[in-house]
Amino acid sequence: MTAHDIVHYATSLRGGSAPGVDGMSADFLKQNLNIFVYPLLHIINLSLSSGIFPCIFKIAKVFPLHKASDFNDVNNYRPISMLSVFSKILERIVKDQFVSYIQENNILNTDQYGFIQTKNLSDALFDISKEINNYISQNKRCMLIFLDLKKAFDSVDRLKLLSKLEHIGVRGVAYSWFHSYLSERKQCVVINNISSDTRSIDYGVIQGSTLGPILFLIYINNISKLNLRGKLFLFADYTLILENGTNWENVRSNASYDLMTIKKWFDENVLSLNVSKTKFLPISLRNNSDYNLQDLIIHSCGDLKNINCSCSSIAKVSFYKYLGVFFDNRMRWTYHIDFLTSKLRKYVYAFRQL
Repeated sequence: MTAHDIVHYATSLRGGSAPGVDGMSADFLKQNLNIFVYPLLHIINLSLSSGIFPCIFKIAKVFPLHKASDFNDVNNYRPISMLSVFSKILERIVKDQFVSYIQENNILNTDQYGFIQTKNLSDALFDISKEINNYISQNKRCMLIFLDLKKAFDSVDRLKLLSKLEHIGVRGVAYSWFHSYLSERKQCVVINNISSDTRSIDYGVIQGSTLGPILFLIYINNISKLNLRGKLFLFADYTLILENGTNWENVRSNASYDLMTIKKWFDENVLSLNVSKTKFLPISLRNNSDYNLQDLIIHSCGDLKNINCSCSSIAKVSFYKYLGVFFDNRMRWTYHIDFLTSKLRKYVYAFRQL
């Protein structure tokens, strides 16, 4: 890297964010960049050439942010990790180079829409709707299965992630750098300026990091290699399977097979399916062709024909909010329109005043 590159990455940092354990804010760095630029340039180039991520950058400061309800219930807080601004600059440099490598070699599967420059949320929603319309126009039955993962980013097995990085061609100094980056990570909790002891974090991509999302995409990338009967749509950890068939029995059979297959893949990759929040939505434009079965079994036992097994099942819903949009079983968008109407009504007065 050059001094000009460091200036570019430093000035692009978002201002106003809380500093990490070193107390250095992005605003302070920008105001005194002429002092920091050359020492920082030396550290970053030394890290890139040696394949070693500085240990001082591996400590995260965690702040518990209250979400709602009882202040005394620990479950009502969301942990926010704050990293060093110097770490963020180094990560952004690596991320840009890594993403360029991924794009040049077409590594990410086409089912993934999250954290990719050439795709966005609207593309995912449009493609899902288009596929549903295609099946309906062919007089086929179709079903949406919405999979919910428990703390997916925090559950990543780092040894498996490193193996997958090596599999896509990250070797030599680059591999050493990622190995160093993921190793010996620590965090401490800070409340009212009082800090806890540091504890090691051995699982998950780094929360609050720049590289975290793209590393997670690499971790789940080979899920598209599964021989699923339905079509897979991914937006980071938001996973949807679109099933189709000539009749409802055919759709149910395909759905059961895909649920069993994908559950096995999740288990092998140390990812947990939140069965209680995983739902399926049969879509039909005719009242007389409604799907009557109320649940689908996830055959962890591996036997699709075993109707007496104790495997978990997922429930049927008539509508579901996915990527901010309500899908309903008639594809009339009634629930989504009602949702938007209610939301916009709250802002009518503000719009009028503006």
